[in-house]
Amino acid sequence: VASAELVGGTLHVELRTVNSRYLDIQFRIAEEMRSLEPMLRETIGARVSRGKVDCRVSFAASATGPRLQALDAEALAEMKKLADEVRRAFPEVAPLQTADVLRWPGVLTEPRASEDELRSRAAALAAKVLEDLAAARAREGAKLTAIIRETGSWPRTATTTLTLNPFTGETLSQAGYADLSTARQIRSWTRFLH
Repeated sequence: VASAELVGGTLHVELRTVNSRYLDIQFRIAEEMRSLEPMLRETIGARVSRGKVDCRVSFAASATGPRLQALDAEALAEMKKLADEVRRAFPEVAPLQTADVLRWPGVLTEPRASEDELRSRAAALAAKVLEDLAAARAREGAKLTAIIRETGSWPRTATTTLTLNPFTGETLSQAGYADLSTARQIRSWTRFLH
């Protein structure tokens, strides 16, 4: 998970992965940020070649501090036009009060980050999350190597050590007892006898 502060709130990008034979990327993105999906899909696809990837992108409006609000001139003009039409149709209707106007959806706006800023911050967050994912997969690969190498196996010649690519799952190297140098073979026996 990575987060960045933007105008009006915090942008969050989260990746979760599960091992799978093929690459399957699923997105959970708010509709107003849906334009980020192709860029994120390309970024993730460039770094991850297999697995089920769940990418969540969200924007949490800031709950603290003063809110910078402004009137939306277009929405205000549209509301005035509608109010004039209603008064022509029903002359006895009371005029709108200021509180009524301010409560009308879309009249008050809050500053938001530009599309370019949102895109660049999302790309930076995705890169950070992918770096964290690569590090986690490398740690898991090291643990997997230790698990596959059966330390208590008998005879000692039955031990095989695999090193796997954490992104693709392909075997990078495989070292069995026969692949060891004579000195390493003797060392493994002396460790066993010790």
